Amino acid sequence: MRHLMIAERYAGGLSAAIEDAARLEPAMEALNHFHELLASNDGLRHFLLNPAIGAERRIELLDVALDTLEQCPDEVQRLLHLLVRRNRTQLAGAVAARFEGFADERLNRIEAAVTTAEPLTGEQAERIREALARATGKTVRIELHVDPAIIDGVVARVEGRVIDGSVRSQLNRLREALLEEEMLIDEITSD
Repeated sequence: MRHLMIAERYAGGLSAAIEDAARLEPAMEALNHFHELLASNDGLRHFLLNPAIGAERRIELLDVALDTLEQCPDEVQRLLHLLVRRNRTQLAGAVAARFEGFADERLNRIEAAVTTAEPLTGEQAERIREALARATGKTVRIELHVDPAIIDGVVARVEGRVIDGSVRSQLNRLREALLEEEMLIDEITSD
């Protein structure tokens, strides 16, 4: 829990340091790429996380690793240098995740989890994204899931709300209504 609070402070500092909202996306991409690189390269990870190796040597290797990224804003590079100096490189993933949240807030963007019974075409996904954007008044990124159990239709989870347009949900509501009706009939006829 404490490491999440620390990561939030670093992410908030990075967000505040990047005044131009157009630079948030490249910063987010650079942080995510660095986190993926760190997670996939054992040698790099062990070297950068080893406090027995001097901070300057670790920063030299970090800079070499950052050169492999397509684009790394100066603010991100300074943040990563700071994490290495303070032996907090292991927080890179949590900082990236929290920074994405700060960037989304500043860009008026939300994420929606959309579940369908079958995979959507690009056009269908785009229509759903546009409908959710109109409904929320925000830019929407969608994360697509497939669950055949919903039978047909769409279930969207947006900002803590569930919009359930699945056939399974409609069948459940119909079943409940029929059971209620049956109980009412039983009650009337038993008198």
